[in-house]
Amino acid sequence: MTWYASYRQRTAYNLPMPPLKSPYYEQQHAAINDLYQQARVLNLATLPQASVDEMARRYHIAIPESYVCRQVDQAVLCVRSSIGYPCVLKIVAPTLLHRSDIGAVITDINNEIELREGFNHLEALIREHHIVDGAICVQKCVECGLPLIVGATRDPNFGTILLFGSGGIYAELLGDVARCVAPLERGAMLDMILATRIAPILKGARGQQPIDLQRIIDILKAIEYLMQDYDFIQSIDINPLLASPQDICAVDIKIALQ
Repeated sequence: MTWYASYRQRTAYNLPMPPLKSPYYEQQHAAINDLYQQARVLNLATLPQASVDEMARRYHIAIPESYVCRQVDQAVLCVRSSIGYPCVLKIVAPTLLHRSDIGAVITDINNEIELREGFNHLEALIREHHIVDGAICVQKCVECGLPLIVGATRDPNFGTILLFGSGGIYAELLGDVARCVAPLERGAMLDMILATRIAPILKGARGQQPIDLQRIIDILKAIEYLMQDYDFIQSIDINPLLASPQDICAVDIKIALQ
């Protein structure tokens, strides 16, 4: 009912409507539409990992350095030349929504032996679970942070609904999320963050260093802009968004298409 009241208030009282396109649109729309057309040709329900990463960079969402590899030697070369150790391996595929359910993520890989063993193990998982178009992503290891979930979905009645809450593998079990109908001013996004049970920890509970909430709001605003600019996006899900006093990084992003 709160969402509906907010929606009615904007429409009934002629409050200023948001701009039709975001500040990023003019510069980025051609490249992002190309990514969509590539997915459409393949009849994919979700954007491939490489396209998701490209879209995130263009809208200033911080992500760890990563490469999608088809062969173990390619992964070894990427780590040697750029990523370095420790690193992470994970299976990426348009049809794979919950990697942790099948053990499709291997963290804290510290040397080439572990990298080759982990890559071979994930290849076996792809065959065992018959994962269509499965590949393996090697990713720079991100320092520990508080796992959050942020995202948006397109509702047929209310339009874009933004989401923020506690993330990680227990996000669905904890159910600590707040939702609001977009568009939102930055102050309203802050209120949404503060409405969650994890908010006191973000603000620095029990003497811990606080996390810059404005940087989380920057991510929420980028998600809102993407939903506003591209009606082919059905939903965006970032889980986890690792947040620490030093950095904020979107470790895993999924973008579903209409």
